[in-house]
Amino acid sequence: MVKNGGEQNSADYLSRNPKGEVPFLLHHSFGLSQSVAILHYLEENWPNPRMLPGSIEDRARCLEIVEVINSGVQPLHNLGVLKNLELMAGFDEAKKKLWMQTYIKKGCVALESLLTRSAKKFCIGDEVSWADACLVPHVYSAKRFEVDLSSFPKILEINQHCLALSAFERAIPENQIDAGM
Repeated sequence: MVKNGGEQNSADYLSRNPKGEVPFLLHHSFGLSQSVAILHYLEENWPNPRMLPGSIEDRARCLEIVEVINSGVQPLHNLGVLKNLELMAGFDEAKKKLWMQTYIKKGCVALESLLTRSAKKFCIGDEVSWADACLVPHVYSAKRFEVDLSSFPKILEINQHCLALSAFERAIPENQIDAGM
């Protein structure tokens, strides 16, 4: 996302995804952007293991948690917003970090409260769901930007359970093929 000015800004990438954002899934000749749409596509094509809970209430709670992170927090600390804060408002690194910490922490307050209604080992009971797939990168960002998470024990506990699973461990940024580039 930062190499060569951001490979998502290349002509090749923009021809597939005109908004130039990540994530973007290319499956055979079908391309799809936006996290929730991608999660839905994956769920429909590979339903085992199921990552959307069975009951309507649990599915709704799962989507609520996903949206708190995906639309309520993450967009406020993506690279484009941070670059615009720098260019348009003169934010230096310290101000950008404070911006990120403010919104990440606000999201954590909401999440911790929501998780008291649904979580056991994972965000929705004892099975991994879309909510967990969104929570782990949220916690990663919080740690990256030095947000004090000590007031959010449920978030930390769920994150720990998730990272104990090989799929989550393999997905962390440091374990990606282009890490360190």
